[in-house]
Amino acid sequence: MLINRKDVKHFKQHVLCCMKAGMYEAVNLVYKVLIPIYEHHRDCKKLASIHGKLQDAFMNIAKQVSHMDFHMHLIYNYHSQEGCVCH
Repeated sequence: MLINRKDVKHFKQHVLCCMKAGMYEAVNLVYKVLIPIYEHHRDCKKLASIHGKLQDAFMNIAKQVSHMDFHMHLIYNYHSQEGCVCH
């Protein structure tokens, strides 16, 4: 399958939309398609930019997971208290 410049432009737009929507896992999937293209063309500036954006996306994923873990911990502690009538 050949990917032309127009396709690359659409992929980049998709990344921007995913970042705005908080769909950080999708950003990684899109870049898995684009990275080999830029590696083939040895475009180091674009590769550096992509890896910076991937770092941002993964940092956001880590924050979300950490936030969810904290809330799960609070919920668990609340429900495991002896006086809780929720059981």
